[in-house]
Amino acid sequence: MIGEGKEDIRNIVKELKKDGFTIIYITNVIDEIFLADRVILLEKGKIIKEFRTEDILDNVDFLKNHEISIPKAVEIKNRLESKGINIDLEELI
Repeated sequence: MIGEGKEDIRNIVKELKKDGFTIIYITNVIDEIFLADRVILLEKGKIIKEFRTEDILDNVDFLKNHEISIPKAVEIKNRLESKGINIDLEELI
């Protein structure tokens, strides 16, 4: 369960985005990736990958190869699909 303070921040970020504000959100918590429109991954201060959040499924191998955790929603989607259950990632976020 997300802590109350984190949930408040999450809601504020969503509201600001809805109001048209540009937000630069820096985190090392991979599950917060879904707050973003774009993801920029840095390694030793250099950009190693940039992609739109909606393209996360196309970048799973890249994340794994760079020892970056996979968001829980993506893990759940992959597990369900391996059992023949197809679900939209949006339903898990």
